[in-house]
Amino acid sequence: MSALGTWVGHLAAVVLMAGVAELLMPVGRLQGYARAVLGLIVLLAVLTPLLNVLHQGVSWSLPDAAIPPAVALPSEAAQTRDVFQQMLADRAVAAAQSVTGVAGATAQVVLGPAQGESEPAVESATVSVRASADVAATVATRVAAALGIAPGQVSVREVRIP
Repeated sequence: MSALGTWVGHLAAVVLMAGVAELLMPVGRLQGYARAVLGLIVLLAVLTPLLNVLHQGVSWSLPDAAIPPAVALPSEAAQTRDVFQQMLADRAVAAAQSVTGVAGATAQVVLGPAQGESEPAVESATVSVRASADVAATVATRVAAALGIAPGQVSVREVRIP
């Protein structure tokens, strides 16, 4: 703010001196030239801050404190992998619920690393079932068939309901 105050003070002084110089000028042929020169001096006083900025260059970047921290967005591949994993978990739940005696089920599927362009393979599946009878072996077999993996890769947790 002090730079603006200094500039306004200098501008006022230049305008005042130009006014005094014009009053002291004799009337005549040179008066028009003198007014033009005084006008250019006043114009130069007005434009001096702009010329200084152009000479030094302008930094259009924001200070680091004004920039919010970067937000990590999941990549498209990660989002696709998550959707695929959820679809497989839903398939495992449907397979588990198709077993007689199962009242409800939840599933979690673990995927292995992707092999190039192909879909990642299922490493394991964990299924929790609420059942009225011992159905763990049947559930493991049906879920393994639905996911295309060996029954040994499926772990089943049973919660007995009366």
